[in-house]
This record gives sequence, structure tokens and C-alpha cells, in this order.
Amino acid sequence: GPQPMIRTNLANSAVWVADFVTDAKGEGELNFNLPENLTTWKLRSWVMGPQTQVGEAMVEVITRKNLMVRLQAPRFFVEKDEVVISANVHNEMEVAQDVKAVLELEGGVLAFVNPSVPSLLSVPSHSEKRFDWRVKVTGEGEAKIRVKALAQKDSDAMEMTFPAFTHGILKTDSWSLALRPDQMSGKITINVPAERKPEQSRLEVRYSPTLAMALVDALPYLVDYPYGCTEQTLNKFVPTVITLKVLKDLGVDLKDVKKRLDDKKLPPHLSKKNPVFDEDSVMRMAKSGLKKLEAMRGGDGGWGWFPGGRESSPHITALVLHGLKTAEKAGLDLNDGVVRNGLDFLKHHEAEQLRRLKLPEKAKDHKSSPDNLDALIHCTLVEYGEGDKAMRGFLYEKRNNLSRYNVALLGLACHAVGEKERRDMCLRNLRQFLKQDDENQTAWLDLPLSGWWYWWDDAIETQAAFLRLLVTAEPKGETAARL
Repeated sequence: GPQPMIRTNLANSAVWVADFVTDAKGEGELNFNLPENLTTWKLRSWVMGPQTQVGEAMVEVITRKNLMVRLQAPRFFVEKDEVVISANVHNEMEVAQDVKAVLELEGGVLAFVNPSVPSLLSVPSHSEKRFDWRVKVTGEGEAKIRVKALAQKDSDAMEMTFPAFTHGILKTDSWSLALRPDQMSGKITINVPAERKPEQSRLEVRYSPTLAMALVDALPYLVDYPYGCTEQTLNKFVPTVITLKVLKDLGVDLKDVKKRLDDKKLPPHLSKKNPVFDEDSVMRMAKSGLKKLEAMRGGDGGWGWFPGGRESSPHITALVLHGLKTAEKAGLDLNDGVVRNGLDFLKHHEAEQLRRLKLPEKAKDHKSSPDNLDALIHCTLVEYGEGDKAMRGFLYEKRNNLSRYNVALLGLACHAVGEKERRDMCLRNLRQFLKQDDENQTAWLDLPLSGWWYWWDDAIETQAAFLRLLVTAEPKGETAARL
């Protein structure tokens, strides 16, 4: 029979004409080519007259051939799969046709499982028959599939392209090793998967004489963070100032780091032009951040999420004051009046909560136990030499009701005021959740899953607070280094 024209222009919509003017009778003729789908099309039109008369009409038209073939295949393929590809042949002629179906594969990602499938069948008039081929997916890429239906009086063919994906995932396995001053070498055993793509496999080794240098990679992200609520304004400059102090204490000059950078080999965020590599720029950024924080204060001396709120948030105020105290230790000069007003706000809040805790159980406003916010506020006040001893007693007595993050903060507060026994008890309470990996020399707290919206259950902050407590109580302990 005749050789088929291969239909490749397959589309979901046929044509869109935005402006068409009719003649005086409201009639006109529009010519356009329909896509090569053999299907039912809905043609819709909307019209408007000179006096804003409007109208709408819809009609269905069918595009078809006397002999038609429809390709049936998955929307995508996955390497190692075996799938069935079908060709449905429709015979709309008045006589039966002997039809030969042909499946052609291009792209090198599909292969026949059984090429000798019968491909010649008699298709009665006004009926259809299905031809099936089983194929296997041998690789990734694009698979071009073409089906043909060849008969004595007519023919048809269509072609489509499908993606074929890798059987597997992109995966990163990490190992770590720390060398003590008395160690000259170390060993890491790496398991390389047998089934992998060599061209996509990479071994990356990062080494540094100090963990402090790893902080430099993260700082540009903080500097470029685009938003400006109170918490984000604080955290744009405080970590940078802290890292600057750590590097200076270790004798690392940021100018030397900057000289060693090669912008062509760096990710976009890490560039010689980034202000984190200039000490003067860092301090200017810090002072600018301080001015913004001062402007964000509420009339009561505290801070809210955003400036202009009706009342301040004890939680946000505690975060700001803790961050400022940390930055002060790193060499940043603070406005004493701003700090004092914030402390007065927190002290008033703590006094009110303490009053409720001391009320009889049957009293209307009685508070049965201090909560995580009380712990955060008290520990922040202790950093400034403030905080009511009675509140600390309630927190210690009811520490089982606190999150592990706040138990660690409570331990730090007890250490600051010389309550070593309480500090060690908080540390023992947390040690029961400690897990260690001897091979990678790592340690972590095994924390329960919880809602991300609870600030007191953040996993990374909890690990960091526990690490601070360990370093404080056991400055030479190996667990702290592993954590």
C-alpha cells in the first residue's frame, strides 16, 4: 500500500486568532492548519459588534483518516523497566483490511524483548485491533517511538518523543575524620556502590587546620539574605562578627583568605567582592544592623517580629538580647540604654510569671509549671547578670517539662551562677539521649520528631546548645569534639 506520512505535530490546542474582522454581513472566512492529531476539536468564537453587542458560538469538528493508528505508551520511562507499547489501528473503510503494524525505536534507550511479535492482522470494517510490543529500557535519554499501520488502500503513522530517566537517585554519602594534636595520620573507609554512573561520581575531600574556616562558606548567605524582620536583621551581622573574632583569635587574616580565592572556581555567593572578607565592611554592617535594631524597638523597650506592632514579644526580645550579648563578647560596642530597656522588659515578664507560679493551686491565675519561654528568658537575663533565683529553682525542679534545648540553656545558666551540681545534673539528663559513631568520630543527640513551628524543638539549635554546655563543663572532653 501507500507509504504513510508520519504525524509529528501533535498539540493540545489548534489555533488562536485574537483579531478577525468580518464583512458588512458579519461573515468572513479564516484558513488555518489543524495539528495532526486525529481527534475531535472544539472550535469556539466570541464576537463583538459596534454597539457592544456580543455573541458566542461553539462547534465540534473531527479530524480523521480512513485508516488511523494511535500510539499508547507511558509518559516517561525508567531505566531497567520493561513496558508494553501498543498501536491501536482503526479501519473506517467499508471493507476489511490486512494491516501490518510496525514499531520503530530511536535514541538507543529502548530495545525489543521479543522482536518476532505477529505484526499482520486483518482489521474488519469500522473496527479496530491492537498490536503490542514488549520493550526494555536500557539507559537514560530521549526515546523516539514511531508506529506505522500499512494496508492495501491506505496507511498512517505517528511519532512521539518520551524521556527515559536513570534507575536510581543522586546521593551524597559523607564521612568525617578529626586528627588530634598527638595524631599524625587517620584512616577513612569509603564504600563505593557497584552500580553507579562513573561520569556522575565524584570524591570530594575537604580539609582544614580548623573548623573555623568552614564558617566562611556560610557567611555570604547571611549577608545577602533579602528580608528584614527583627530576627533576620539580628542574624545578618551577629554570626559574621562572631566568626571574625574566632578567626582573629586563631591568627587567621581575612585578607589572606581573600587573596587565595579564585572567583572563577567559586560558587556565585562566595566572591572576593563579598564584604565578609573585609573587616572594616563587617563592622560597618554590624553598626548598621545595630541602628536598625534600635529603630525596631517598641515603646515598652522590647522587640516584636516587625517594628510598629502594638506590643513587644518576650521571645523575640530574648533572642535579640542573647544575640547582642554574644556580639558584645566578640568585640561589638552596644548601646547601654537600649540593652537596659530590653532587660527591664524581660525582668517585668519574668516577675509576672514568677508571681503566677507562687500562687496557690486553686487560685484563678495559678501557673503550675514554668514553660520553655520562661527558660529562654531567664537564661538570657543570667547572661547579663540578672534573673530571679526563685525562677531558676522552679525551672530546675520542673526541668522534665522543658524541651532538651532549654534544659541545655538551663545548664549554662546554672554554670554562670556557680551552681555546678545543677549544671552537671542537666548534663546527665541530656547525655541519656547521646548517640555516637566511632567510625566517623561523630556524636549527636537522638531527638524526637516534632513540628518545625516550635522554636524550642529545633534540632540544630538543640545540638548547638548541648555542645556549648559540654564545652563549658568538659572543655577537654572528646564528646564535644565529636558533636
